[in-house]
Formats: sequence, structure tokens, C-alpha cells
Amino acid sequence: NKHLYEKEWPPGLVIITYGRLLDNVEFLNQHPWDMAIFDEAQNLKNYKSETAAAARDLKSSFKLCVTGTPMENHYGEYFSLVDLAVPGALGSYEDFAATYVRPKLGKVAGEDIEFLKLKTRPLVLRRMKKELLNELPEKMESTIVIPFEMNQAQIYRDIAISWNARVANIISKQGETKG
Repeated sequence: NKHLYEKEWPPGLVIITYGRLLDNVEFLNQHPWDMAIFDEAQNLKNYKSETAAAARDLKSSFKLCVTGTPMENHYGEYFSLVDLAVPGALGSYEDFAATYVRPKLGKVAGEDIEFLKLKTRPLVLRRMKKELLNELPEKMESTIVIPFEMNQAQIYRDIAISWNARVANIISKQGETKG
């Protein structure tokens, strides 16, 4: 909300969730942004979603999508991210979908896939996990035990006793399943 930034708006940096972006895109568009970085951009993979539309509508000189999973189900997801970062680079969604999402023969032609790779190669940095392994830090795991407060322990105990009684009742009526 603007009242949080009484000194100067827009601030130098805003970090915002996708939900807040969707709720506040009109407010955010009162000023153009130099850059918008969409982390976990797979959340914008549905081109027709309101959140992806809000991200596309955001007034920014430069947009960057960062994701570990750029395409999970079909080429339409890839289109959504590329079009967000470089609007119009892949043409209209309808034309793209006719070739890559709903191809006439039911399968995307090999030459179409090669053309798409060639066309987007300058726009997409793709690195495989095996290429990054020596850059990644060692895996660290921490276990932190936070004891229940008195009333939390009592609630947990009551729920556990209730479920144990339910399970025992079902077993006594139906017997144990054989697996």
C-alpha cells in the first residue's frame, strides 16, 4: 500500500508475491518500472490465467523470468514465459497454439520443434542440473525441535487419543487389511 512508502514512491525495489501482484497491478502501473524479475516463473505458465495477464500488463522496460521448470505439460507453458519476457517474439498465442499446442496431426512436427529451439535460443538460458552440480553448496539439513506449549500439548494429545480410538474401532469392526 502506498501509505507504507510516504517518503518516495516508487521505491528502488519491490518484492511482491504473485497474489499481491494480481491484487495491485493497477496501483503498481501508476509508475513504469525499470525491471521486473519473476522468480519461480512457472507460476505464470498458464498464458490465460489472471496472474500471467497481470505480469504481462506490468509496465516495465525489462522483464526476466527465472524458473527451474519452464515447461511441464505442453508448449503453451513455454509460450507464456517467453511471451512475458519478450512480448511478441513467438507471434500470437492462437498461431503458436495451432502449431505447438493443438497441432493438426496430433503431434508437433520435428522441424517445428527445431525452429522453436532456434528462434528462442538467444532468449533462453537453459542449464541442466548435471552442469550445476559442482557450483551447488553441500546439502545442509537442520532439525529444530520446538516444544509444545502446555495448551498445544493437550490439544495434540486429545486429537491423537481421538484418532487412535477411531482407528481401533474400525479395526475391531472391519479387521486389518491384508497387504
